[in-house]
Amino acid sequence: MDTKIKVMISLGSSYAAGCIPCFDHYYMLAKEEEIADDDIKETIAIAKKVRNGSDIALEKAISDVIDGNEVCVKMNDESHPCKCG
Repeated sequence: MDTKIKVMISLGSSYAAGCIPCFDHYYMLAKEEEIADDDIKETIAIAKKVRNGSDIALEKAISDVIDGNEVCVKMNDESHPCKCG
């Protein structure tokens, strides 16, 4: 994989993770690699869809637990706080 692709993946991951210092770092590397602004914008647009999808899934899972439609995910860990297992 070439450096430009690695930087673009890192930019998208930084956005999806909500890490401003990482995004700033990889944006600087993107400029050093002469990655076009349009490519950076497209990378962020894709990462935004991933992040939004994750947020929607999390909100639904929380709502299901609160509304009693779903029970806590069973874990094989004695320290699990709800002791659902």
